[in-house]
Amino acid sequence: MQGVEPYLNQAEEVYNENFKPETWFESCIFLSEYPGTNDYDYNYWMAARELVADPKMAKRSVNSLLAEAYLAKLLGWKVEFLTGNIGVYSVLELAEITKRIAEVYDEKMWVNYGAFSRSQLDVLKSCVKGIYGSIDTVNPDIHKRTSKEKPMEPIIRMFDDARDFEKAITIVVGLGEKIEDIALLHRFIENNKISKITFYPLNNEKGVDSFYYAKWVAQTRIRFPKIHINAGTALDRVAETGLLLRAGANAISRFPAINMFNSEQARIIEEEAKNAGRKFLGTLTDVNRLNVNEDLVYKDKLDKYIEVMRKSK
Repeated sequence: MQGVEPYLNQAEEVYNENFKPETWFESCIFLSEYPGTNDYDYNYWMAARELVADPKMAKRSVNSLLAEAYLAKLLGWKVEFLTGNIGVYSVLELAEITKRIAEVYDEKMWVNYGAFSRSQLDVLKSCVKGIYGSIDTVNPDIHKRTSKEKPMEPIIRMFDDARDFEKAITIVVGLGEKIEDIALLHRFIENNKISKITFYPLNNEKGVDSFYYAKWVAQTRIRFPKIHINAGTALDRVAETGLLLRAGANAISRFPAINMFNSEQARIIEEEAKNAGRKFLGTLTDVNRLNVNEDLVYKDKLDKYIEVMRKSK
């Protein structure tokens, strides 16, 4: 922990000055099984694309999406963002699906649909709060190597056009960048008026050092006291939840909460939050919250999810 502790102490102090001592889980809802290049786990999903011959055949049923949104509302999860792609859906289809999900969740959504034009953004205004750009990395040399299918310029143009929306980015830590590159990230946040950022640790055989990851979170919290920070985790990284919260993260994301509900890993997340001095809003473990008696059009899909969630892990 040498070298990171001063940042953690300062970040924790800054967080407590600007936010309540709370945290929660944020769930991403995928609109299809065929990801676009904007999706947040890029390397995994690019491999998954090869399994689908026709992207339009990989559309998820609307009822399955509505059931996910209902579960998020029921269990106190935030919806981090909806993600889809105009290679799978038309803009009008995305707008209609987004509207229906927003109605179920009873809030406007954040979306990660790729680099939309101003006219395309206008179609989303009634049901969208904010837009994500999947930047991955702000180091231009690394971006050319790792994210060539996701050029940064169209995303920046979208941010320029997105006057009626809040703006957010995703950043992957561990692509080969140096901690000094955080200055580039902070400049990007300032220049594009970013109000929310999601960090993800790169998942590979070696993995990203937890303290290095936390340092990115902490320095961003210190530099931007009021920005919303999500810290992505993974099944083998849940024990670092408390560290990331101390570093100033508002919430935890990227956990497969439906498949791993009430699992050991889910319990660790909640316990780590408590140890970090945060009240965990909602639940990743309480099976009693899964009792649903409402007559819903998507009840069949909902029941299938709940069946998975009730099984002991």
